[in-house]
Amino acid sequence: MSHNRFDIERYKEMALNLLSKLDDKVREELEVILTDAAYLHVMEISKCESPIESILLMWLRHYFQAREQEYKQWDNFPLITIEPQRTVERGKKKYRIDIALDCSFKGKKHSFAIECDGHNFHEKTKEQAARDKQRDRDLQSMEYRVLRFTGSEIWDRPSKCAYDALKIVEKITGIHDEEIAYLQKIYPDNNW
Repeated sequence: MSHNRFDIERYKEMALNLLSKLDDKVREELEVILTDAAYLHVMEISKCESPIESILLMWLRHYFQAREQEYKQWDNFPLITIEPQRTVERGKKKYRIDIALDCSFKGKKHSFAIECDGHNFHEKTKEQAARDKQRDRDLQSMEYRVLRFTGSEIWDRPSKCAYDALKIVEKITGIHDEEIAYLQKIYPDNNW
C-alpha cells in the first residue's frame, strides 16, 4: 500500500517516458490541467491544522477519486464529499472534525469523522482520553462514524491509513457488497 522510494522513482521515469511521446500541444494542456489540480489540492490542504491531517486528506482524496467511476456502476449518483476542519454542534458544544467524509450511496447518507490523533493532544493524559471518548460519543449521537488514526500511523504509512478508511466506508455504506455481487456475476466460479 505504501509506496517506497523505488516505486516513486520508477513511476516518475515511466510518466516522463510517456510524456515525452506526447504532442507539444497535448503536453501544454496537460500542464495547465495538472497545475489547476495541484492548486486545488494545495487550497484544500491549507485548511488542515497539521501535516498528518494534510497527508491523510491527500491520500483519501486520491483513493476516493480513483474509485468514483467504479461506484457509478452500482449507483448513478454516488456522492462523496471530503471536507477538512468541519465544525459541528451538539447542544452548546462545538467540535471541529479533522476530516469529515460524507457518502451518499443508493439514497442513504453516511457520515464519517476521521480523526488524526497527534500524540501531544490525544490520550497523553486521562483528561485528554476522557475528552476524546466524550467527543466520540457526541459525534456518534449525530450519526457520525468515528475513525481514528494515530499520528505515527499516518506519518509512517499514510496510504495504508487512507486505504483502511476507504475499505471501512465501502463496507458500512454497502459499496463492498455491491462490488462482491458484481464480481460474482462476472466470475461465478470464484469464491468471493
